[in-house]
Amino acid sequence: MTKAYLMTSLVEKMQSPDQDFRFMGLNDLMNEIKQDQTCFVGDEAVENKVLMQVLALVEDKISEVKNQAVNCLGQLIKIIRQPQMETVVDKLIDFSGGQDEELRDISGLALKTITAELHRMARLLQLLRTLSPQPLTVLAPLLVHPRPVVFVPISQGYLFTDLLATHVFPFLAPNANLEKQRTTVHLIAAVGANGTHQIAPVLAEIVPGVLKAVQRDDDELREGGLQALEALLLRCPTEITPYVAPITQTGIQYIKYDPNYAGDDEDEEMADADDDDVEAELDEYSDDEDTSYKIRRSATKLLAAIVGTRPDLLSSIYKDVSPVLISPLWRPRGNCEAGGLGYLAQGAGPFPFQGSAQPAQVGEDPACDSAGWPVASIAATSKSILAQPPSTSTSTLHLACLSFLVLFFATHSPPTFTPSLPNLTPALLRSLGERHPRVASETFRAGGEWAEAVYEQAVARLTAHDTDAEVRACAEACVGDLWVCATDVVRSRDRREWEAICRAGCEDGGGDHVGLHFPMYLSADGFSSSYTEGVPAALPPALVPQIKPYLSTSDIPLLSQGLSLLALLLELAPTTTFPEIESDLLPDVYRIAHSPLVSGAALDSLLSFCAALVSADNQIATHLVPNLVIAVEKAPKADASPSNVAKAVAQIVKSQQAIAAGTIAQYAKNIKAKTQTVVLSLLILGELGRFMYQEEIRAAASFAAGNIAIGNLPQFLPAIVKIVKSDPKKRLLSLHALKEACVVTHCSQGQLEGVADLLWVPLFENSENSEETTRNVAAACLGKLATTHPSRYLPQLHARVQDPSADARATVVSAIRYTFAETSSSYDELLAPLLVDFLSLMLDEDLTVRRLALSALNSAARTKPHLIREHLPALLPSLYRETIINPDLIRTVQMGPWTHKVDDGLDARKTAYETMYTLLDTCLAKLELPTFLGRVLPGLADDSDEIKVISHMMLFRLSQVAPAAVSQKLDEATPELEKTMKGATVTKDTVKQDLERAAELQRSALRAVAALSKIAGNGASPRFDAFVEELKKNPQWGSEFKELAAQA
Repeated sequence: MTKAYLMTSLVEKMQSPDQDFRFMGLNDLMNEIKQDQTCFVGDEAVENKVLMQVLALVEDKISEVKNQAVNCLGQLIKIIRQPQMETVVDKLIDFSGGQDEELRDISGLALKTITAELHRMARLLQLLRTLSPQPLTVLAPLLVHPRPVVFVPISQGYLFTDLLATHVFPFLAPNANLEKQRTTVHLIAAVGANGTHQIAPVLAEIVPGVLKAVQRDDDELREGGLQALEALLLRCPTEITPYVAPITQTGIQYIKYDPNYAGDDEDEEMADADDDDVEAELDEYSDDEDTSYKIRRSATKLLAAIVGTRPDLLSSIYKDVSPVLISPLWRPRGNCEAGGLGYLAQGAGPFPFQGSAQPAQVGEDPACDSAGWPVASIAATSKSILAQPPSTSTSTLHLACLSFLVLFFATHSPPTFTPSLPNLTPALLRSLGERHPRVASETFRAGGEWAEAVYEQAVARLTAHDTDAEVRACAEACVGDLWVCATDVVRSRDRREWEAICRAGCEDGGGDHVGLHFPMYLSADGFSSSYTEGVPAALPPALVPQIKPYLSTSDIPLLSQGLSLLALLLELAPTTTFPEIESDLLPDVYRIAHSPLVSGAALDSLLSFCAALVSADNQIATHLVPNLVIAVEKAPKADASPSNVAKAVAQIVKSQQAIAAGTIAQYAKNIKAKTQTVVLSLLILGELGRFMYQEEIRAAASFAAGNIAIGNLPQFLPAIVKIVKSDPKKRLLSLHALKEACVVTHCSQGQLEGVADLLWVPLFENSENSEETTRNVAAACLGKLATTHPSRYLPQLHARVQDPSADARATVVSAIRYTFAETSSSYDELLAPLLVDFLSLMLDEDLTVRRLALSALNSAARTKPHLIREHLPALLPSLYRETIINPDLIRTVQMGPWTHKVDDGLDARKTAYETMYTLLDTCLAKLELPTFLGRVLPGLADDSDEIKVISHMMLFRLSQVAPAAVSQKLDEATPELEKTMKGATVTKDTVKQDLERAAELQRSALRAVAALSKIAGNGASPRFDAFVEELKKNPQWGSEFKELAAQA
């Protein structure tokens, strides 16, 4: 069927005398436009015919048909040609000036629908600017029209000042006409949502007027005023900062607004104690009888806007806001209470208070925690909500309450809420038995201190055949927690939980068999404490095959957990576990042992497994070592990590000392063999030297020398220091040896204290006037030495902060960066007063020093955020300054016939963005999000792909922890995201690597857009919404985008 024939048939359907046919014709036309926006291309006659018919239906007698015609115009306006757009606008203006009141209203709605596309349709905006007279000139007088329904405000910059002076400021006066003041606050809300750059400069004159208008005795005006304040908070967060306090007080005032409630605080306490009265009130109350809930709802959203966009102010406003959000919740107010709990959860989750939150205030009010949370009120309110059985009307409130409790328990220490648990526990236990699946699953997530009852409910749910899948998953997770936290309770229940879980997950239903998903719930501590008297003989043969699928590098955390569980089984039941592992799992272990992906906790688990395996069978060691070496030699170079294998071999030898001499002799012979064998042999010898990297042979030898020196520091270190002083060619390698001895191997403090003085001066002397690589290695050693005697060495580093030599300052700040690698807090009190001086080198005149200072701030934010949180207001401006591209640092380099631009400031800029990403995870509550976002967005347009990727990662993270703030910036982020998704421009000089880099950058942007799409559904950014729709239809990225959106 051709497009022309299809459109003709739709026109005929829209001309039908049957109203249903006309409605369906419009609906089918909208669907066709959504599927193919080129349906009118090349056929002007059909386009005119369809458009005239839709405009004719705007005058239809049936309301449903007229409304559908308006919706259809919203779709048509996107694809028709400019002359047709002028026709549409002219026709609708003619309708709005007619005598038919209903036609005037529907044409006004149609004009509003069309203008809603202004953000994504620049050509329509250009058309409106060519109209004479200007739309704003015509529409502004309607603000004083007695019929508010025709108010359609449109903001254009060059007329906006006159609009404010004539139709906004006069009507914000306290004695202004009530009807006109309502219209004015609605206008402010509309302009605030769409014209931030226009209204921000005049907030000082607008906000006080709106605050006064809210106090007038008119519910509609109050609701509109609160909505206007919310829009201004979201869109102008920086400019409105001076008014946050009075706006907060206004929100607090009206969230309690209830003209039908005459009780006081004392009455509330009595009512809370009388559950029967509450239940009777619930039966009698109906929102249909009272519209004041709209004001409470607007006030709740207003406070939520503050909570969601100003984490830097939370510590000061929570003490005022949280009691108010909680105190009225027991009264029957429908979704307002759920909203209040939801917004409290928004603060308890993304912005948890840190451990150093003003402990002095705890003593002032024992009912509050250190952050000001009214714990007793939370418990009482939650109890009153959960005491009522969930119904269709109250289930949302129950879920909000339970979700809030989950977050509250997760982000606060047990002593905070333990005194309130006796009152709260009975209501939570009743919720465990509820038939509503969401209520039951959320209650399982909140479970904690009531192990016996939770265990019984979990087993009952797992045993029942009709249990909802979500409830079953939560019950299984709860059993896993009980294994860890309540092993005595579990041990006394005759393994009933195993039988219940295996009944659904295994064929034979045996109590020692588990489903594939369950072994990873087990904690080593919980498992070992539960089987102190011996593991059942049938358990290892059943459990080991279930762990086999997890011995893969596709999921490193599960690999780590699986190896830990195998090591534990070898320790508890070596006789029955070892044969299963030897026959079935060793090939998998050889394969993963040399993988570069195995590091950190996974590598520690691998080493623990090797030690446990050798301890279980003394003969296996002589087979493990050569098989591990053979596996790494056969592996592709990109997939081989000789250092991992060396560590595993050393762990095996350490656990089986009898093979040490043979192993050392074997790999000492290999030093003269081919290169790969030499590197591996030196690494193994270096690892073995720790108890009686490495692509280059000399680096491996340096590694070995440093590790061997640990055995006798006073004897070997002076020889290495002598090379540092006397041989410039070997200085870097000898410094690497010192680093291995002092830093990497984590020598004891006692060992290093004895040689610190021997090393300190030579390290400093030979780091100055050296290349950066040498200086960094020396600084790592200095940082480690500083932690051995901080009261002695930290002041010496501090004294060199103002050293005239830029190399000396660089060494100092690098050394401080390495002190943060020591997680101990023993020297925090000494470091804290000096830290700001060290980090002030971000303002240094030398670019290298600035970059190293940024790196130090990044390390501090990652490992010791408590030391810098209070200093961030002074440090952040320097950090943000380094994210700005400095043209003075960009130089042009001639490379044959080509010229190439080199940005010397790129490394510092990249470090600054990495630091911002770290701060987002560890110091979110101290960040002023509008300013922070103001530096994230330019990163999307940076010339460096790496900075773009970091910016994408920050947007992804912000969509999770600060959705309200980032949703207001989607319009600004969309152009650069669109540009990235277009990919690289292919020219004759484009190579395959360019296309691969562009594809990786596109995937990075796609992940960010998928996450942002989850928070953009409220129409905050029509342009972003259109971008998302285009991506969904994109043949290259559509399916991947949908997968990422489902996972976000």
